[in-house]
Amino acid sequence: MIVMIVSAVMMTLGLSISRRATVEIRVDSDEESLKQAFNAAESGIENYLKKGETAFQSGDGKSTAEVQTNNIGGGSTLNYSEFTTVNSPVYYWLRSHNPDGSIDFGTGFNGSDLRVCVEDGYTGTLKVDYFYRTAGGMYEVWRNGYNFRTLNTIPGYTDSSGAANGSCVGRSGAKEVQLVGAPLTGYVPILLTVRPIFTGTRVSVRTANVGEVFPYQGETISSVGKVENVGAGTGGGSSSGSSQVVRVNTGYSVPGFMLEAVNSNGSVLSN
Repeated sequence: MIVMIVSAVMMTLGLSISRRATVEIRVDSDEESLKQAFNAAESGIENYLKKGETAFQSGDGKSTAEVQTNNIGGGSTLNYSEFTTVNSPVYYWLRSHNPDGSIDFGTGFNGSDLRVCVEDGYTGTLKVDYFYRTAGGMYEVWRNGYNFRTLNTIPGYTDSSGAANGSCVGRSGAKEVQLVGAPLTGYVPILLTVRPIFTGTRVSVRTANVGEVFPYQGETISSVGKVENVGAGTGGGSSSGSSQVVRVNTGYSVPGFMLEAVNSNGSVLSN
């Protein structure tokens, strides 16, 4: 009887340990599968940016990735739906771009109505720079500033603390400021930059010009990485594989002289 009881206990312990080992192997296999799928998704994006190919397969043939792209912009509102941290500029292109990424000065936004939107209750300050090109080919910037509060404001900026709620798409109860005056007409608009000061906020830009739209700002790249039949023969791991999705937004690059101007106090740029 004692031998039978001891044998039963030992068998129970053995089965428990075996079951636990099987579960751990399965978990380790799933984690490794997810890592491989994530790496495949990232490799798919890198491959697309280098070669323009939407299909990727790893060298060992165990993982693949499929890439899809969507244009950003192209409507009467530019809303990235992302929070812009304090002192970080967000860029809105007013000119289209060529396939090689260079600026296409012949096409783009040609309206005279530009409005910058922030979240309701925003109590910071906005620094807004409007880059344009003159008929003589000179690059210049028109600087604007808007205070959304009454204390600790920046001298010389427009007081917008009592601005009425705007109608920006995706900004329920948002406030907006409208850029008014020269050089909104008679010049070639290039780029609009908005920098929140004192506190961050979600920013968007819109136009009330009927039929006028903003050019594409870049594209969203979505890559689905997959690892098939991972875990087969490892003690019960999944044989259906795993998948991971990676998304990135790629915007058109800003020329160096414009980047310097965003952070400077000057008002005129030279080519």
